[in-house]
Amino acid sequence: MPGSTVRAPWSLARSAQTAVVAAAVADVARVWDLRARSGTLHLSQIFLWVMMAAVVLFLVWFARCRRNADLISPGAVKGTVGWAVIVWLLPVFNLWAPRGLVVDVQRASSPSETAPGRGEVLVNVW
Repeated sequence: MPGSTVRAPWSLARSAQTAVVAAAVADVARVWDLRARSGTLHLSQIFLWVMMAAVVLFLVWFARCRRNADLISPGAVKGTVGWAVIVWLLPVFNLWAPRGLVVDVQRASSPSETAPGRGEVLVNVW
């Protein structure tokens, strides 16, 4: 890879993490609002918008991670960048295919780890 630089999408990762936390907080507030039934602000709508932002940011971040993994280890990750995004949204496929993509991206991103299954523990727990 002479002449090419691979930058980690840290800003996207941090934005997605922040959006997920905001969605969790909005969900808790929504539950409290439903219990109190006194709020005039529709917290369900706020939760919906924050959760949609979290999903979009996560998918953009994962697409960039997939693209970077392909630059680091060409051909190590199956499928295309589009498939890496769409597979999260397809019913039934989203039950097992994302795990394989995450493991492939992890393996391609750190090819120096030779022990198979070593980096998969966190993915399997998740």
